[in-house]
Amino acid sequence: MANITISEPECISGKPKMLRYVCCCFFARNLTSFYLQIHLMMAIAVKTQTQQTGVSQITPGVNVLDFFQIHILPELQDRSHRPVVKATAIKYVSVFRRQFSRENLVHLLPLLISHLSSTVIVVHTYAAYAIERILVTRDQVGGRNIPKIGSTELQAVIEPLFNGLFAIIELQQNENDYAMKCIMRS
Repeated sequence: MANITISEPECISGKPKMLRYVCCCFFARNLTSFYLQIHLMMAIAVKTQTQQTGVSQITPGVNVLDFFQIHILPELQDRSHRPVVKATAIKYVSVFRRQFSRENLVHLLPLLISHLSSTVIVVHTYAAYAIERILVTRDQVGGRNIPKIGSTELQAVIEPLFNGLFAIIELQQNENDYAMKCIMRS
């Protein structure tokens, strides 16, 4: 049997040997299923999660922010038409929203808002959901829970946010619950 050498991605260093091997196979350059890569990373990284607050604990040795910088951010910035991958990348942001700093989220908001204009229902719905979840994400500062995105940060993007959300409602014949919730949170 040939000796196979696969370089290990830095975002999963320190994992058990078999798990590292599986991840390396998925992250090999010849695998085209980016969708599976994102889901695999989410499955490996999440240690503790709730629907309301998102991921509160990350598996040790997994760097979700490096994975975001290398794989997710370029996908969100790319305007090509890959709706399932776009929706999955947006889902990654909503799942790991607590791990992002306030500054990261402020820079992510306009990018997510740009996806509200997608004509693909799954993309604009995930974008509305991610924005709504980011707006309710809080930080512990001095024993107080304060929103990661305050009114000052929201004020800078409120017009394109509302334009995008109301466009979703006008576009669809049925109500979009996620767009409605996002409007209410804004």
